[in-house]
Amino acid sequence: MEQNVSMKINELPSPTWNWLKVNETPIKWSNKIEPCEIATEGDVVAAETEQLSDIETGAGREADAIFATENTAKYQILADNAGQDKTVRLHVSGKKDAHTAGCVEIVAKENSTLTVVMDSRVAPDATKEEDSTAEASLAVRVRMKVESGASVRLVQVQMPQEHETLLSDIGGNLIGEGAKVEYIQLFLGKGNLYSGCRMDLNGKESNFATETGYLGQAQQILDYNMVANHFGEKTMSYINSDGALRGQAHKVFRGTIDFKRGSSGAEGQEEESVLLLGDDVENKTIPLILCAQEDVKGNHGATIGELDEDTMFYFGARGIDKEAAERIVTGAKLEHICDLMKDEAAEKIAKEALEEVI
Repeated sequence: MEQNVSMKINELPSPTWNWLKVNETPIKWSNKIEPCEIATEGDVVAAETEQLSDIETGAGREADAIFATENTAKYQILADNAGQDKTVRLHVSGKKDAHTAGCVEIVAKENSTLTVVMDSRVAPDATKEEDSTAEASLAVRVRMKVESGASVRLVQVQMPQEHETLLSDIGGNLIGEGAKVEYIQLFLGKGNLYSGCRMDLNGKESNFATETGYLGQAQQILDYNMVANHFGEKTMSYINSDGALRGQAHKVFRGTIDFKRGSSGAEGQEEESVLLLGDDVENKTIPLILCAQEDVKGNHGATIGELDEDTMFYFGARGIDKEAAERIVTGAKLEHICDLMKDEAAEKIAKEALEEVI
C-alpha cells in the first residue's frame, strides 16, 4: 500500500535562527518507489565500483529511506584514466503519475579526470495537458569518492514541471591530496526542487567549487543546502548561488562552510545574488561559517534586491520597460551558468529550457 513517509532533509549542521524555521525542511515522500531510467552516452567508463554508502549527502540520512528500496535504479562509474579526459552524459527520467528514484556512484582513481553531465526530467513523456494535473516525483542521488590528483566535474540541469517534485542529493569524499570537485547546477523547471550537496574535503589541498543558477516562479518551492566540510590542511571551497524569483516563489538557501579541527590553512568563500521580481516572493538566505580551527579564512556575502535605479535608467533610456529589463537581466544570469558548463550538449539542453521559462 502506498503511503507518504515524513522525513526531514537539508538540515543545517549547526541549528540556528530558530525563529526563521529553516534549520531543516520537513517533506513527505511516497514509499512506493519505481526505478527511474538512466540512459547514457559518451565515454564508456561504467563498471562495478566499491560501495559508497558511508558517504554522507546534503539531503541527510533520513533521505536514505527514498533510495533504500531495491527498485532504485543504479549506475556506477569508475574513472581510471590518468592523463585522459573522460565525459559521461546521463539522461535521467522518471514516469508520469509515478514516484521514481535512482543512484549514481562515482569513483575517481588517482590523477583521473572525469566530467559527468546529467539532465533530469520527472515525467518527460507527459503531455502539456497531463502536466497540469499530474503528480510525480523523481529522486536522484550522486555519491562520489575522489582520490589524489583526480578531478570530477558534475553538471546538472534540473527540469521538473508543474505539480512535479525533484530531489537532487549529492555527497562526496575528497580523500586524496589535491582532489578536486566542481559542481554546476542549473534549475529551469516549473515544479518544486529540493537540492542537497555535501562535500568532505579530507585530502590536503583538496578543492570544491560549486555554482548554482535558478529561476523560481509561480508558487514554486526551491530548497537548497550546500555544505563544505574542511578536514584537511590547505583545503579550499567556493559556494556561489545566483538566481531570480518572481510570482509567489519560495526559496531557501543554506550555505555552510565548516572548518574542522586539523584544517589549518583552509579557505572558504560563499556568495549569493538574488534578484527579486515581485512583492510576493519569499527568500531566506542562511550563510553559516563554523570554525574549530585557527589559521583559516572564511567569508560570505549576499546581494538581494530588485533592479537598482541606475540599471532601470539604463534600460529606460533605450525604450526597454521594466518587465523586459527583468527578463534580460535574469536571462543573462542563467546564461552565465550555461557557459560554465563547458559542454555543448548540456548547454543546448539548458538554453532550450531557458527559453521556455524566461
